[in-house]
Amino acid sequence: IMASRDAYTIYVSNYSPYSIKALAILGWAGIDVSVKRSNLVTRERVLKKRTGKTMVPMLCRGAWAINDSTRIARFAIERSARPLLPAPAGAGAGDEARGLNALCWLLEEFADEWVARWFIHERWHIEENREALAKWVGEELVWGLPVVSEKIGNFAAGTIARQTAKAGASPMNSGALANTRDRTLAALEAILLDGGGYLFGPQPTVADFGLYGPIEQYRRDPAGAGRLSRYPAVCGWLMRMRSAEVPDASPEKLEIGLEEAREGRALEQLRPLFEEFGSTYWRVLIENHEVASRAERAERAEVTLGDGVRFSFAPSGYGIKRLEEVLALLDAVYNHSPQLLESLGGLQVALREGFSSLGRASAGRELLARFPSLPER
Repeated sequence: IMASRDAYTIYVSNYSPYSIKALAILGWAGIDVSVKRSNLVTRERVLKKRTGKTMVPMLCRGAWAINDSTRIARFAIERSARPLLPAPAGAGAGDEARGLNALCWLLEEFADEWVARWFIHERWHIEENREALAKWVGEELVWGLPVVSEKIGNFAAGTIARQTAKAGASPMNSGALANTRDRTLAALEAILLDGGGYLFGPQPTVADFGLYGPIEQYRRDPAGAGRLSRYPAVCGWLMRMRSAEVPDASPEKLEIGLEEAREGRALEQLRPLFEEFGSTYWRVLIENHEVASRAERAERAEVTLGDGVRFSFAPSGYGIKRLEEVLALLDAVYNHSPQLLESLGGLQVALREGFSSLGRASAGRELLARFPSLPER
């Protein structure tokens, strides 16, 4: 597909969950974009020069550039030919619409930061996957040059494995990550079997695209493909979502069968996904804030997840930023339509426990004070 001179350009990696998420969002939104695969040269001469970072995806046009798939999603929403949120957005949106959209963004955050964690663990710590990905990544970075691509691929694999282990995507957490993987896939299978379509109804939203990134990459890995075959509804959903990816986007294919899908999905059907958020990622965020806010930060933190399994990770300032984003979304829900949480069962309990835990330390109380709509601690 030939892009117009005014088209945007996006730099991606074939093996990045955030890249294929952004490609599908842009295709669904109908935004004119050309696609370039990142390599060792463009990482330094284009990406880093434009944004100061070598991360993909990066969307650009002229001197303008943004990276991060969530920023790209928000950019697309403002220009999209199709909706990317479950309810109307903007200044004229009603209270319930604002609350519902905030919950949709919460699932997108859960996908980016937690679902990606178990996918990354399996990609880079299961030998079958790691060997294949080291080969593929090496070929992408240095154009498949003999010997060099293999060395670069193995180096990249080792670097990624060490970096992601800090966030908990490591063999010591293999049990906890396998548990949350199985619960998430089972929840998604049940949701998609009940009413068809997508998470919030007959059209995909940023929550669908957020989950698509890591789960589709998981399907492309040797070990992941076999496991995903146990979830036929998830596989069908992935196939529909793939058709939105640019440069060969056919977003109309996402609408196949939507006449049988419900106009809207009862929020209660999404309860297992929100409860998974509350019993895993939410607990990690709360523990991270407690440890990372101390004057003398420990090198490792541990938290018990909802299933009773311990999860170990390195506390970070990045985790605090993620908590701030989650609290802003929850503040919007409590401010505009707190009744939506009543249908989400255990999530409410998990949230109140988390607020209470934050409130026990001065740093946590200062943080909570920035979000006045959250319930009293």
